[in-house]
Amino acid sequence: MLQTIVRVCQIAFLVVATIALGWFLAGKLGGERKRELPAFERVLAERAVDRVVEDLPRRETLRRLLVLPVSGQDLDGRVTDLLLERLEARDEYDAIDAREFEGVLTPKDADEAIKAFRKLSKEARPDGILFASVRRDHGRQGVGARVELEARLIDPKADFTGEVVRKTERIESRASIDWFAPFMEQISAPLRLLGWVLFTIGFPFALFPVVQGVTRRENNRWNAVLLGGLTAADGALALVLLGLRPGAFGWMLIVLACMAGFVYNFVICDRIDEMRK
Repeated sequence: MLQTIVRVCQIAFLVVATIALGWFLAGKLGGERKRELPAFERVLAERAVDRVVEDLPRRETLRRLLVLPVSGQDLDGRVTDLLLERLEARDEYDAIDAREFEGVLTPKDADEAIKAFRKLSKEARPDGILFASVRRDHGRQGVGARVELEARLIDPKADFTGEVVRKTERIESRASIDWFAPFMEQISAPLRLLGWVLFTIGFPFALFPVVQGVTRRENNRWNAVLLGGLTAADGALALVLLGLRPGAFGWMLIVLACMAGFVYNFVICDRIDEMRK
């Protein structure tokens, strides 16, 4: 039974690994290359954008929104990208990326935003404008990092400048997942992978007497518990190394780690049992 599970894990590992590799290469090679926000600030920017988009006032007359480039400290338009992505989740708005049109500059204030609206009104046919600005502070090694995002819906046709939605996100201390997640991200991926591999290889040998004691019973239920515990430890370490807050791609890596760990633990526990005999 266990050998069948191992074979299934080997096949599933190859399938999931192929998907993960394709996903990774698509993200690296596809589209225009942009600089990433610093890890601590990116985490805060994502949450600030989520809260701003959630609190945007609903206006029945504003269906098609012209999303202008975010002013302030928007590195390579990353915050603008986040805004457009989150707006897609709100069914009452159709977001139009103003950067797709020629000659669009980043507005400094509401007046410049309205001028951009009038310039693109015939081509983009928007109902209103989403004008936003962002301020960032890296803090000291992540502690004190801050992102302040301010957004405003503007309806030039009705002379409506909207209510300002302002959200500020901070990292107050190291005793926070908001600090731990980007901290782990700053450690190079090869180094984290090496740490996981060394732990996975050495953990069954560190529990050598326990492994032999369980395999001596020659009970499939106890063997399954042993393999499950070792594999769970491998998966838990992978989760920690991904900052305890993995996205969809991160969960795929954790699944890969568990499958690879299960196959390895099965083989090593079998070898340790043979050494006893």
